[in-house]
Amino acid sequence: MNLVDALLAADADKITAKQTEDYEVKRLSKLLGVPFILHLQEIKFRRIKELQDMATKRKKGRAPEVDYMELAVSCLAEGITNEEFNDPRVLKRFNATTKEDLFTKILTSGEITKISEKIGDLSGMDKSEDDFEEVKN
Repeated sequence: MNLVDALLAADADKITAKQTEDYEVKRLSKLLGVPFILHLQEIKFRRIKELQDMATKRKKGRAPEVDYMELAVSCLAEGITNEEFNDPRVLKRFNATTKEDLFTKILTSGEITKISEKIGDLSGMDKSEDDFEEVKN
């Protein structure tokens, strides 16, 4: 079977399904007395590109600069699927207007970084090459 035959025989829904994973923020689990589990999902390529563009600041005469913390928080808002963070009562309780605002208030900088890295891993952005094999002629 060649690659074309394999692709045509494949379950397209399985191949294109978003990768998911649960992640516990242990500090908040301890503080709240209940497991603080985040449901993470991958972000598709085009959306990651849009988030990167939104986090890039362009000033005349200067090279574009990416605000990496803004990008990380945007990735959390896109990659965390828990409905609790859309609840207006939760937003109001923490004086937040958006999920992004809420995340910056309840998560530490280190937690934001780790969670955005996990979402990046699900999205295939990890730096390991374990999933790729070089073919030499």
